[in-house]
Amino acid sequence: MSRSRALIVQTGYLGDLVLTLPLARALAAEGVAIDLVVRRGLGALVQPQSYVDGIYELDKRGGWLRRRSEDRACLRWIASRGATLAIAAHRSFRSGKFVRAAAVERVGFAGSAGRWGLTRRVAYVETQPAAERFLSLVDGSKAALELPWLELQADAQERWRRLAQERGVDLARPYMTIAPGSVWATKRWTAEGFRQVAERYIDAGEQLLLIGSDAERKLASEIGCGIDLVGQTDLPLLVELLRGASGLIGNDSGAGHVAAAVGTAVTTIFGPTDPRYGFAPVGTQHRAVALSGLDCRPCSRHGSQRCPLKHHACMNDLSATQVLDALSPDVAPGKLRAHALGRSSPA
Repeated sequence: MSRSRALIVQTGYLGDLVLTLPLARALAAEGVAIDLVVRRGLGALVQPQSYVDGIYELDKRGGWLRRRSEDRACLRWIASRGATLAIAAHRSFRSGKFVRAAAVERVGFAGSAGRWGLTRRVAYVETQPAAERFLSLVDGSKAALELPWLELQADAQERWRRLAQERGVDLARPYMTIAPGSVWATKRWTAEGFRQVAERYIDAGEQLLLIGSDAERKLASEIGCGIDLVGQTDLPLLVELLRGASGLIGNDSGAGHVAAAVGTAVTTIFGPTDPRYGFAPVGTQHRAVALSGLDCRPCSRHGSQRCPLKHHACMNDLSATQVLDALSPDVAPGKLRAHALGRSSPA
């Protein structure tokens, strides 16, 4: 007898995908084979996960003709998989099209642009933590949220050891990480703020690593201190790097969700967005920091490229002292605890 198969469509950004994986994990625990449609470039995060059977990376770039061609290729792949259940974790019109072609039973969120393609609609509770919200699409057990839920690529540990040696990171000592980037400009704290925080760690004799995508190299150069690894880590290597870190300080972006999913303490800087919308990293080790007293925030659920009021006070007026004060004592400058047994990276 063949296994039942589910298709999950999540073509959002890195953080969205990380928060959707417990849904895949919950279904796989019930014996369901899992296929995923993800944004191009994110398949490397999913590939090591033992609970995922098939992956299609959707190229969302380009004009109408290119998108039409890409959609046709994706629909052919979907047809070849034979799913019995299709889940639109992403709320776009396009996701509705994909799930409608995939299976007789099609589930997604009420009110989404792709709701026309669904046979069952689940209430979207915006104050619910996002990972739990995705689990609600299948009444998934919260046991799927047990950390860590990101599995490692087989060679990632050795590749991180080599890169650390090349870049002067001592893996026998704790290290702190800063992820200064975000896809959305308004979600980025200032380079000067990050520089001041980084200098506090460096002055305390701690190892401070800057991480991010290749597109964030300019931002890292503006910070100008710490061990710069921006643009030098693919996704599996980033997972291993963050697994061994004492903590991460960053914006409301994907790196924080990756860190939380491997059990690393995260401090997230919120500007236009708000953790009450459910997109805070999971886990009891998460700390949030935001500028209080602004009537204009939050102004967005997901961020934007420009401040609607043109002052960007939610980020520009947030001080390094406020961020440092929000840190857990265990990861404050000069107080990084030794790695717990089983979490340290190889020396």
